Amino acid sequence: MAVRAAEGTATTDDLAALFQVTDRHIRELARRGLVLKEGRGRYDLMGSVTRYIVHLREQAAGRMGSDESLDPVAEGALLKRSQRELNELKKAEIEGRVIPLERIGPAWARVANATRSSVLAIPGKARSHLPHLTVHDGETIDLLCRDALENAGAVLNAPEIGSAVESDEAGEDVDDESDTDAAE
Repeated sequence: MAVRAAEGTATTDDLAALFQVTDRHIRELARRGLVLKEGRGRYDLMGSVTRYIVHLREQAAGRMGSDESLDPVAEGALLKRSQRELNELKKAEIEGRVIPLERIGPAWARVANATRSSVLAIPGKARSHLPHLTVHDGETIDLLCRDALENAGAVLNAPEIGSAVESDEAGEDVDDESDTDAAE
């Protein structure tokens, strides 16, 4: 190894032999700042060895993966956060603070059908309570009720039960505790 002791530098070949890697890998390490380049084909020996050892220790400790586009610490934190949120959701379901979608759909269908039936019954009730109404008046009331139901459906745009998840991902606050406190 042609290390210049007085200068404390080594060539690309010297570092490659010392680290047991290729010349190309040494150049890649230099590009990433893991070995200290002092000039063309010359590297600071002590600084480069120190930095490379620190890099290998971090990689071995799991603080840094071999694929540097992924940060294991951030990925681990993301996994823990997801697991915590899932556990909180399961706990809320057990405590009865949330209702699964498969139970909400049929309940809302019953509410919608009851509302529709009640609104469509208005013209008949109006005719029986107000006998002076003409047939035309009854048809007009019926038309107004049907228009109101149709407009309500158009305003709601017939959302699917699962679309609440999409609106939550869009940044809307679906679970606002102040609304629940006010309702109680």
